[in-house]
Amino acid sequence: MGTLADLRAGLVELLATDDAPAYDHLPKVLNPPATLIEPAEPYLTDSAEGLAFGQFEVAFDVFVLTGRAQNTVQVTTLDTQLEAVIDAIDGSDVWDLREVGQPFVLALSEHTRYLATIVRVTTITRL
Repeated sequence: MGTLADLRAGLVELLATDDAPAYDHLPKVLNPPATLIEPAEPYLTDSAEGLAFGQFEVAFDVFVLTGRAQNTVQVTTLDTQLEAVIDAIDGSDVWDLREVGQPFVLALSEHTRYLATIVRVTTITRL
């Protein structure tokens, strides 16, 4: 496929929507709804089942964040955003959906909290 940067950029492009931009870093100003893409743990492994010699499995955590709203609105918005991410991954020839985590409150600062969930995605590549 390509380098790790190429994979990350492709994932950003795949997941960005008009309603929820996708970022491969925490932007200086974050205005959810948004999707943040971060390396997962493990980020890169050559011990995943079914890999050929020289192949690696690369994993990213996709943080799906809702905007500020009443709790009932946030829950519905999170479900809608999550379905869009799953649809994009399912329609991709590159990425595989591994798991979707339980929703939680992500605190980016003392006064900045967002309802979020983490979607783990993986792909196979040669570096």
